[in-house]
Amino acid sequence: MGFPVADDIRLFEKLSLEGFQAGLSWLTILRRRAAFRRAFAGFEFERIARFGESEIERLLADASIVRHRGKIEAVISVDDQISSGLRSCSSDREM
Repeated sequence: MGFPVADDIRLFEKLSLEGFQAGLSWLTILRRRAAFRRAFAGFEFERIARFGESEIERLLADASIVRHRGKIEAVISVDDQISSGLRSCSSDREM
């Protein structure tokens, strides 16, 4: 059983790492967690939303993370939807 996550950035990190984990062991992802944090701007979704093709190329060249174009692009492309949902959840928690 896990622990609830109330911090939006930590939640976004968990959702992102879950996507990278698909088809791999969690141990693989957890060993690279610090590298993912560094590569993805601390999982600050406002910053990731501004990632473009040059950042994708940078991430694909970073051997310290899982270099799967589809997974990288998924984190970036759904960032707007995820961050919107996280803000909504955050607003609900404040009530």
